[in-house]
Amino acid sequence: MDQPVSSAFRPVITHVEVPPGMLGPDPVRIEVRCFIVPRRDGVVLVDVGPPSAGSEIEGALGQIGATWSDVCDIVLTHAHFDHVGGLAEVTERAPQAVVRAGAADLSEIRLEGRAVEPLDEADRVCAIWWSSRPRGTRPVISAFSTRRTR
Repeated sequence: MDQPVSSAFRPVITHVEVPPGMLGPDPVRIEVRCFIVPRRDGVVLVDVGPPSAGSEIEGALGQIGATWSDVCDIVLTHAHFDHVGGLAEVTERAPQAVVRAGAADLSEIRLEGRAVEPLDEADRVCAIWWSSRPRGTRPVISAFSTRRTR
């Protein structure tokens, strides 16, 4: 039986320096989270963090007995650099993974030589249902349940 999403998500925490002008006049150090979701049929990465997050993701995979070859899907919630900046490195380490993102972000996610699949309303990836929800002026992708309630 699948685990509930809330207990299955394992955070990978890294930090990134945001240059002056992006969030204010001074540089800012922010905490960035991406998530590993272990499933029976593989591991889902929810976001990949900034370019520096690859080693943290690898360490977190090892803590659950997984490797890059277990990553079946990468779901990108939105196209901000702190969520997708490490995509080239992660897909190089996990070339078998299917990369998915919401339709609103597909044109902004650049991945040479690979397609990014649209993740539509009510798509199911490794037993997790995904939904688009508004955030500011654009939708982002959210995980909300391992089972449909309706």
